[in-house]
Amino acid sequence: MQITQRIGELDIIRGIALFGILIVNMGLFSFPALYTDPLATWPDWTDQLVVMLINFVGEGKFISMFSFLFGLGFMIFIARAEKKEQGPVRLFIRRLFMLLLIGLVHSYFVWYGDVLCVYSIAGFFLLFFRNSRPKTVLIWAFSLLLVPVLLFVLAGFLIGPAFFVEAPISGNPAKTITAQVVLIYQKGTVGEIFLQNTFDGIITKIGYCLILPQIFAMFLSVICVLFFTALD
Repeated sequence: MQITQRIGELDIIRGIALFGILIVNMGLFSFPALYTDPLATWPDWTDQLVVMLINFVGEGKFISMFSFLFGLGFMIFIARAEKKEQGPVRLFIRRLFMLLLIGLVHSYFVWYGDVLCVYSIAGFFLLFFRNSRPKTVLIWAFSLLLVPVLLFVLAGFLIGPAFFVEAPISGNPAKTITAQVVLIYQKGTVGEIFLQNTFDGIITKIGYCLILPQIFAMFLSVICVLFFTALD
């Protein structure tokens, strides 16, 4: 794999993926999404239709696309660094640390839903597959795609149907919690907002653990695609 110049088509696809991620998350910037339902936040039927359309078209799709591009970027970066004899592993690790730093700043001081930390940490494990056989990578990729499914099924058996059905807000303590969180983000001190954002960030990162296998599987799928493409 020898790439000597920037690939404009990949930049276009990357831009589309980022725009899609922005569309999916834009509504989540304006209210505490961890504590309330978007459909309840916007009661008008037109708003609810837009929310359902975004969920159907974009939820989970664009982040998968971006994950694939991240893995492809890893392969291109390694190939270029190897050709220039610049120590590809060391350079890639340095880039991941910078990505992690940006993610931490974004997560703690801007928005709790940051995903860059997840990408940077998962990126370190890509290095273990850099010289693996395509068959091995393919087995890992398919296996990891099954992990979230198994986790949800297991949670369904352990917790029961309540795991899949949202409890009604009326008469539920969650309504009080939601009101408190909204009040903190609206009128709280800087310290209170920071603590609430930190707590929400921890919950979000735990949630990201459920889709981390899917993200990493998309990373690995690039290696398989490039191998089979090279056979043509």
